[in-house]
Amino acid sequence: MNEGSPTKDSDLIELLLKDKLVHDIATTEVTPCLSDSERIKFLAQTDRPLDEVLEILYLYIPGSNYSEALGSLTYKRQRRMVTLFSTGKISMTYVKNRDEARKLL
Repeated sequence: MNEGSPTKDSDLIELLLKDKLVHDIATTEVTPCLSDSERIKFLAQTDRPLDEVLEILYLYIPGSNYSEALGSLTYKRQRRMVTLFSTGKISMTYVKNRDEARKLL
């Protein structure tokens, strides 16, 4: 079996998925979290729609809920509620601070 080098594999993936990848995510709103005033919730926006990947993520993320009608995927990770929208909007609750938000994105 002939396995390609990591560089060649990465180049192939980049070529195949170039127009599908998210390259930038901007935080658009930060407010206090409703369940804990010491934490924040935030909204962010990707540089491209996520409609083509929501169904795939639904199959990949255990316990996630996908709504085709709403164009959204919701899941809970630790105590955070995460919602991804087909428009590219992302919502996340129960985040410690802006630095953690950037890392999570």
